[in-house]
Amino acid sequence: MTTIDTQKAQAFYAELVLIQHSTADANERFSHLSSFFYKLIKTATNEELIAFRNFYARFRYLLTQLKLTGTEKQNLDAFRRFIKEGNIKKTTVKSIQQSIALLYRLIKTMQGTHAVERKELEALPYTEKYFLRLVPQRRYDILTDLKVLCADWTEITDDNGSPCFTLKAYDLENMEGLVEILIRAHQHANHLPARQLLTENAILQFHNISYTGEGDNQYTTTFDTLITLEPDFLIDATAIGECFVQQGSNSDIFFLSKIMDNLPGSAALKGSIIGYYLDEIVRNKEENIESIYLNAQRNNALKAAQFGNTEMQTLKRSILQEHLKNIINLVQTQSHKELWIEPTYFSKDYGLQGRIDLLGIDHELDSKDIVELKSGSPSNHQYNIAWSNHKMQVVSYDMLLQSTYGDKRQGTNAVYYSKCPVLPYRHIVTEHSEKIDVLNIRNEITAKIYALAHGDFSLLHKIKNEGIAGIPRFLYTELDAFRRLYDPSRIATHYYQELMAFTLREMINAKVGDMLKDEEEENQNGFAGLWLDNRLTKVQDFRIIYDLEVTAINEEDGIINLSFDRTISHSFRKGDLIILYPKLGDTYNPMAQHILKGTISYIGLDALVIALFNIQTDYSYINSYQHWAIEPDILERNHWSTISSLFNVLSCADRKKKLLFGHEEPKTEPAITYHNENLTDNQNQVIQQALNAKDYYLLQGPPGTGKTSTFLVNYVKELTWKTKDKIVVLAFTNRAVEKICEAFRKPGNNKATIEYIRLGSKLITDDNLFTEQLNDDNPDNWRKIFDAHQVIVSTVSTFQNNWLLLKEFISLKQIIIDEASQLTEAALSGILVLFEKFILIGDHKQLPSVVTQDAKTCFTRSNYLNQLGVTDFRVSLFERLTRNAIAKGWKHAYGQLTHHYRMHQVIAGLIAQHYRETLIPGKPAQNSTLPPYTLSNGHPLIELTKSRILFIESVPETAHKKNKKEAFIAAFIAQTLIDSGIVTPAQIGIVTPFRAQIAEIKKHLRTDILLNENFIVDTVERYQGDERKIILFSSTITNTRQIASMQSIAAGDKDETDRKLLVSISRASEQFIILGNPEVLRASKPYRLLIAQIEAQQGVINKDFSENIISMHSDLDLD
Repeated sequence: MTTIDTQKAQAFYAELVLIQHSTADANERFSHLSSFFYKLIKTATNEELIAFRNFYARFRYLLTQLKLTGTEKQNLDAFRRFIKEGNIKKTTVKSIQQSIALLYRLIKTMQGTHAVERKELEALPYTEKYFLRLVPQRRYDILTDLKVLCADWTEITDDNGSPCFTLKAYDLENMEGLVEILIRAHQHANHLPARQLLTENAILQFHNISYTGEGDNQYTTTFDTLITLEPDFLIDATAIGECFVQQGSNSDIFFLSKIMDNLPGSAALKGSIIGYYLDEIVRNKEENIESIYLNAQRNNALKAAQFGNTEMQTLKRSILQEHLKNIINLVQTQSHKELWIEPTYFSKDYGLQGRIDLLGIDHELDSKDIVELKSGSPSNHQYNIAWSNHKMQVVSYDMLLQSTYGDKRQGTNAVYYSKCPVLPYRHIVTEHSEKIDVLNIRNEITAKIYALAHGDFSLLHKIKNEGIAGIPRFLYTELDAFRRLYDPSRIATHYYQELMAFTLREMINAKVGDMLKDEEEENQNGFAGLWLDNRLTKVQDFRIIYDLEVTAINEEDGIINLSFDRTISHSFRKGDLIILYPKLGDTYNPMAQHILKGTISYIGLDALVIALFNIQTDYSYINSYQHWAIEPDILERNHWSTISSLFNVLSCADRKKKLLFGHEEPKTEPAITYHNENLTDNQNQVIQQALNAKDYYLLQGPPGTGKTSTFLVNYVKELTWKTKDKIVVLAFTNRAVEKICEAFRKPGNNKATIEYIRLGSKLITDDNLFTEQLNDDNPDNWRKIFDAHQVIVSTVSTFQNNWLLLKEFISLKQIIIDEASQLTEAALSGILVLFEKFILIGDHKQLPSVVTQDAKTCFTRSNYLNQLGVTDFRVSLFERLTRNAIAKGWKHAYGQLTHHYRMHQVIAGLIAQHYRETLIPGKPAQNSTLPPYTLSNGHPLIELTKSRILFIESVPETAHKKNKKEAFIAAFIAQTLIDSGIVTPAQIGIVTPFRAQIAEIKKHLRTDILLNENFIVDTVERYQGDERKIILFSSTITNTRQIASMQSIAAGDKDETDRKLLVSISRASEQFIILGNPEVLRASKPYRLLIAQIEAQQGVINKDFSENIISMHSDLDLD
């Protein structure tokens, strides 16, 4: 039976007591209970030897294992539905009290015969059917749509000449409600293909099924039925369409295009430019045709440079002679309509997403007309039939509009062949059987993605052995390469498969959250939380800004200015990708209209600016709504780019594989003696080792040692003198890339600047950006930009998306990855093997790569890989290779910087024990015995001057993930030190583990401080690579069970380094101040040692300090 031990039960009890006594408002306490419930279910099922497919599977399993009465199970399931609904009106003091009582009884039951009671919780009144009365009961006799969790199914049988099978499943709106659905092969509507895709605990969405009235909850499919597997996992309409060929359909085509990189030819570029012509002519019919072409060419500058001026002029002539007239005619025929350019739609009913080229709104006819532009060879106009892939893409769009606007949506659907000289329109009438065909392919794709993610590689074996029927000719080369190099008997293939599965699990988490690790409390549903989560949950997770009002629109550039209530707390930052949608009536429903996508170009306390990705022609849609909301967008493409790059591991030379696996010792040739009189012996040594390395070099740079400013700058500068080879420099984030570029532009000690070319978005501000270097309209000259520059800089994702194209311009000789310890092995391995030599710079004692899946799924299942030391994909490639080199004594392959230039030595002493080599202060001031600053006697903060490392005991509270009094003290200290002239806003920072505490701290800071963009209150992740004179760390926690959520201790780390704590400490140069509850924090070994070290420096300040300051501000409501 599923149980939890006494220790875990006591921790859960303690958290329930905190919620019980919390002074937070009802909504906040309710949100805490919701998170508590999900954590409890995950904890209780985590020790089972079962790979749960999703949360519903966990919950259903728990219901079968616990000794509860039928009514108790129904009430527990009703509670699950109650918290999912998030109805603010029903969230009362009584409902919270009943929730606590129910969860307490659930924990007791989970303990089995050894249950331990908690008196204050035992005394809570409990009403057995309370939540059953709060949620609507299901009327199965009137339902036609059901979303279910698959339990069991029969073999296919014959029912009066009609093949069929029976599915038993649990209704997701009533997990105690077992339903039976007879799934039939109707004439022209065969639903049986769904059976071969079924797995236990898969989720199916049924539309238009019929209640039979025979027995309890029995249904049958009809001709009109549609079935969607994992409906919240959206698949792109274009990708589905491409699986249809003239001979039929094949979902394997989807996978070949995803797992293999392919460099598109000029026809694809022509299509993009023709699409741009359509957009621009729609926006402005008087737009100069030549200007449109030149702008389109610049928007695709890398590809244009690849083809050269001659081919681009040929492409241009083709557009002007064969396509332009039809494009102009199309716009003229649609001119009486309101036209939307590339609107995006999502369907949670059919698991589809898509971006339509042109949608025409005819308000008189109340119609919405789809136009999908195609620039390739047209089908025969005499038959008025589109090519199969184009037709099914439009059928998918039709389904998206049906899902969004309902079955009554009116309008036409058409493919428009701009090259067709006679009749470019191909009108599409969607048949029901075609919708079934679309969903069959979509469901197959989804099932295969989940199978691969769970380690079933039969699809890859099938492609290897049988190929893929019906693939387009341009994919023949990729298919041949895959079949030749994919060999399940080889270690490299095991590695490739495991990393592919790992990356797919990360993608599944990003999309639907099905495989999240236990301690992950926020965004349980991934991107699908957009429609699955209620607004209260989104607010508590800080991932929505609502009631935005439009204040200005720059129609020409697609820039929208919006204002919002500054009391809305959120975690959005400049540069974030977002989706924007309006409030309809009294509700925010992103699935009831099309979605606008863009990026945040500015965000302040009560205003933000959004740059739309697709500039519109008619902004009346935006002006017609008073209130708007934004939520985070997802970049699915990056996951697939990682997967496609992994094939490079299969195709590279065997020696590169051995080097990557750590099996073969990297070579070195001591041919270069390097000495820079401005550097220390240690710095000279590691640069010389890196220069002499022939295969790779691994540099660990502890905080403040100058990984970028010293090693990277001097190493790259030396390379530019020694060789003419191209040097590619990458980092994980745009922020890290910006720091590299700044170091190249402004190197210290009056060193010469390093010329570089930067690749990236046009939103980046950098004169060295490739697109900023285009001085004319000749692509031949653009190519010469690469010839004139030796150093190319970008993010890892930008390189992954463009490496095949870059190979057309440069030879891939040497690559340098900064902050490599923040990148997963999957993200790096397929890139590194492309180069003759790589340098990895990082520090595995600082922040790790972000991995969202459970630890159990990160362990490799291949004995071959385990023998090589490739055991856990949470460990970065940098850390694995470093550990391997140390273990094997390859001292020439790794090094550590020892001189640090940031932290005072007392602060450095808090982290020094975590490094192999002694950390040496690089400046005399770091050994100063003077106080960090001086304050006058009687100053309220005079106690802070007694040590450079301080622990301020906080006044205990009962709130979850925030402490109001601690937040006030942190804000008061920061604000007072700024006002006293001790620091500027740019010289002090506040770090805290929780977004709720960030919001609480900001409440107590003046506007002028918050508006200073150099003043940061944020999580430690935001501070990686940053530094401040004084760091305040508000630990916040009130319960020992919260410790895991604020720590990061690497698997296999004998030092048990808390990497988040180390980074928090090491951001400070002059003083580190931690605020918290010592009793709770001492339950963690790293914090216990930290407090002991601070005590040794007489740096502990008891809670009288905080209480005295709070008493001076009695006007504040801190209860």
